[in-house]
Amino acid sequence: MKTCFTPIAIALAVLSAGSVAHANEETYVPPAFSTLSRAEVKADLAAWTAAGLAEAARGEATPDIYSSQYRTKLAVYQHKRHVAMTTEPQR
Repeated sequence: MKTCFTPIAIALAVLSAGSVAHANEETYVPPAFSTLSRAEVKADLAAWTAAGLAEAARGEATPDIYSSQYRTKLAVYQHKRHVAMTTEPQR
């Protein structure tokens, strides 16, 4: 009875080792380097939230990016972001 399970155990060990190596290859994420300062990221997040896009992206469903409401919010965000990025920081 013991000799019957040995080939099965070896086969399972080989198959599981291969799938672990394969999973590591697919989940590799290269490091990302940001060129934005912390203040710029905070300003961008504030513009996103103020435009209403944070609320539109909340939930399970993807927002309708073709609707006039979403496009209006996106335009407001882009304007606020442009203003925030081009304004001199207060010292």
